[in-house]
Order: sequence, then C-alpha cells, then structure tokens
Amino acid sequence: DMLPDFVQKYFQEGIRDDITMELQPLTDIHLKSKLDYEIQANSNESNIYVFSAVAVFVLLIAVINFINLSTARATKRAKEVGIRKALGSLKKQLIYQFIFESILQTILALIIAVMGIVFILPSFNALTEKSITLMTFWSPVYLSAVAGLTLFVGLVAGFYPAFVLSSFKTTEVIKGGKLNNHGMNFRKVLVILQFSISMVLIVGTIVAIRQLQFLQDDDLGFNKEAVIMVPVIGTPIANHYESMKSEMLTNSAIKSVTALEEVLGAKHQVMNYTFEGIEKSKPYPRLFMRHDFLKTFDIPLLAGRTYDESHVTDDSLALVVNETMIKQLGYGTPEAAIGKGVELMRRRKGKIIGVVEDFNFTSKHHPMSPIALDLWTQPFTFNLFMKYMAVKVDANNLQESIAIVESNWQKFIPSRPFEYFFLEDRLNESYKAESKLSMITTVFSGLAILVACLGLFGLATFTMEQRTKEIGIRKVLGIQTKEIVLLLSKDFMVLVVISFVIAAPVAYLMIDWWLASFAYRIDLMLWPFAVAGLATFLVAMITVGAHSLKAATINPVKTLKYE
Repeated sequence: DMLPDFVQKYFQEGIRDDITMELQPLTDIHLKSKLDYEIQANSNESNIYVFSAVAVFVLLIAVINFINLSTARATKRAKEVGIRKALGSLKKQLIYQFIFESILQTILALIIAVMGIVFILPSFNALTEKSITLMTFWSPVYLSAVAGLTLFVGLVAGFYPAFVLSSFKTTEVIKGGKLNNHGMNFRKVLVILQFSISMVLIVGTIVAIRQLQFLQDDDLGFNKEAVIMVPVIGTPIANHYESMKSEMLTNSAIKSVTALEEVLGAKHQVMNYTFEGIEKSKPYPRLFMRHDFLKTFDIPLLAGRTYDESHVTDDSLALVVNETMIKQLGYGTPEAAIGKGVELMRRRKGKIIGVVEDFNFTSKHHPMSPIALDLWTQPFTFNLFMKYMAVKVDANNLQESIAIVESNWQKFIPSRPFEYFFLEDRLNESYKAESKLSMITTVFSGLAILVACLGLFGLATFTMEQRTKEIGIRKVLGIQTKEIVLLLSKDFMVLVVISFVIAAPVAYLMIDWWLASFAYRIDLMLWPFAVAGLATFLVAMITVGAHSLKAATINPVKTLKYE
C-alpha cells in the first residue's frame, strides 16, 4: 500500500505516473518471474508440471503392466486359491496376501531403482546441469515421500489382482472351470490407457523439439551468426574504440564493428521519450549503440536513414525506432513517421530519422514491443553505456577472425585480458529450459514406449499360450500362417487404434496449454499426431506380430498335445 506513495515522492515528475512497483518473493523468481533484466535465464514453472506428469505417466504404465500380467496369469494360481479356500482361508486373508506380495515387489523395485540411480545420476546431472547427490534425498521429507509412494504404488498395483484372485469360487476351480477370460475387458481398457499415454508423450516430445528449434532458429529480425561480442565495460576502451575499429576493418575477415549497451536479443534498457502527438513523456525500451549497428546485425531499414558519421548532429537531434513503435504511436506508415518530433530527457527536441523492421531485442518468451535505437558517441560516458563491442566476422574463418580481434585488443588495451563470446551461443542460453525439456521428454517418452511394449509383449505371450490349441486346430483345417498372424494380432491392433482416438484430443489440449506460455509459438499441425499413432501402431504390431508368427509356425502335432 505504501509503494504508490513512494513512487510519487521519490521518482522524477516526468516518469512517476508510468512507474509501478511490485514485490515478489525471492523464491518465486527462478520459476515464475517473467521480468526483464534477470541475472540469468529463468526456468519455467509449467516445465516442472510437464516433468512431473511424464514421471507419473511412466510409473502409471508400469503399474498397468503389473495389473495386466497379474490378472492375465490369474489362472496359474487358481488352484492355489481353491486349495487355500478349501482349507479355510478367508477372502480378506487372500487379499492381504496378494497385496503384500505386490508391496514386496514394489520394495524390491525401489531397491533396484536406487542402485540404478547411483549409476545414472552423473549422466542426469550432466544432462540437466545440476549437482544432485543421493544425500540430497536423505531427509525426513524425501524419505517419507519415497516410503509413501512405494506403499501407494504397491497398493494400487496389487489391489485389483488381489480382488480377482481371491474371488475365484472353490468348486469352479477344483472342477477345472474355464477362467481364461477373467478380467479380459478390464485388461483391454488398461492396454488402451497405456498406449494412449505413450502417444501423448510422443506427440509432446515432437512438439517440444519443434518449439525449441523455432525459438532458436526462426528469424529474429537480425543476424546473430558469426558475431563476436567483446565485453568492454570497465576497460579503458573509450579513447581507443575508433582506432581499434578502423584497424580491424582493414582486414577482409572483419565485416563490421559497432558497440552497444546490452546483448542484442537478450536485454535492453528503458528511457522516457516524448513523441509528437503524445501529451507527456513515457518510458520506452531503449538501446544505446554506435554507428554501423544496423550493418553489423543486418537489420533492415524500412524508411528514412540510419545514423551516419557525416551527420554530426545525429548524436543529439536524431532517433531511429522500430516499426512497432510507429504502430503504437499511430503514425501510420514508416514513411509517414520520418520527421516526426521527439523530445528526449537528456537533450532538446529531435526528429525520427529512420524506421527499422521489427526484431526480437529480447528473447522470444516476450512479445514484440517498441524500442528506440539511440546513438551514443560521447567518449567520456562510453564506459557507462557501451558494455559490449560487437564484431561481425567471416563465418568461414572464425579462428582467424578471433585472432585478429584479439591482437588488436592486446595492441590497444594490453592492461586487460581479452574476453569474448559468440552472440549465437549466448542467445541459445535463453532457451535452456526448453532445451532440457525436449531432451528429457525424449528420453522418458522412449522409456514409456519401451515399458508399454514390455507389458504388451508379456500379455501377447500369455494370450498365445491360451490359444495354442485353437491355433493347432485351425492349422489342421488348412488356415494359412499369415491368416493366423492377422487373426491373433487384430484384437491388439484395434486397441491401439482406440488409443489413438483417445490420445489425440488429450494431447492437443495439453500441448496447446503448454505452448500458450510462449509469446512466439509454433502452430499445431496434424503430422506429429500421425507420426505418434503410426509409430505406436508399428511397434505394437511388431511386438504382437512376432509372437503371433512364432505361434503360427508351431507344428500342429505338438500344438494339439497342449494340455
């Protein structure tokens, strides 16, 4: 409540009405803050939910496999259940036994998982650029969570099989009644669910990779390739800049040289301007730079001219703005904006001399906004506003170009070490969160499909065992091998098709929600859904078809001896 009064009391009159101050918890900055001038690229809260969902999906598929295989093989333990019941065991005692077995298997799985983590953790840390150790989880909170998850998974995975196994009637079992199809419909539902999850993960992975490529490779409105950025803040470059620039340009490997206030495409500053037709000054994004800025970054000029060293008044009486600025000011076309007056806080009235095509002067997490490209040539304040020297070099001779820049630096500023980075590398850091997301979802999508296919493999194996006599009779009656394979496979293929029908709309809604967090996003197309459906269909067909072919090629003489 006191912040508005603070702004009115301590901020300058020209900007106080446009300034608002807000508080946010320090713990919210990394995941939730979308402000400019962050120390480094933030992560994204939605990515945490995505990672959690993927982990739950993979675990759910594993649980489904356990339930499927347990119920499918229920007849193998039917006689055990019948004998126990005949000897006086109660149904609830049998349920407790089977659930205990499930929990025990889950605990064993946990032990194996912990052993696996010991080996996988270094690679995981390298992938995510973290430094997680096993001791990180050695706390009452984590240990309680792991124990609770283990118990929960054991109960969920074991409850339905326990209910099925304990429900067999004693007389039916002892008489050898047919129990093969017990729970078949429920197993089909589970197969549909696990393949729906797999398809959602495949589509999500494809879209995440494409979105990352779009953010990194799509046209930024300027050329980021082969641009060497040399930090100059705090160095005695003010009196040497022009000499260094001239000498470097004598070499054909150096294409252009300029200096600027911030890393282009990552940050900017703000300053008040009063444009013609606007009653009072307002703060706008601003970037101070030196001559040849547009040339160095290949930024197209739409109207007017750029700053020219032959116009000595450009430093004080001229301003170049982007197209969005003209639209926001209501000036119409870029040509109509040339000559419009502008008043700057540090000088008297000037004019707009040029309009450039819009470019992403911040990351694509932020929408396009107006910006003033302001020339600053004052040597005594060079170090205050010029933080980087940008050198456009020959992309085919990078090492030679770096050597030229370094030798010039050592010649004019020997007292300071030479440092540099490529603009393209720095800008790619802005999308680290998306890069990690695409890599991790790729790994876990593959794992989910593998786990789903392992379950299908086991279920298909058992199904073939149950239909061995049927296969033998059909072969004796003259049915061909390919017809048997088709007969045995079609039921599973129908389940995969149903999975696709369910997964497609779910994947669309989830992915569209994730993409909505980006100011620049790809359009959802049909082909990732088609790829996911086709890939899952083919993997499932290969898995089931291999078993069907094996069963279809068994000698009918051996087959009819079954049981």
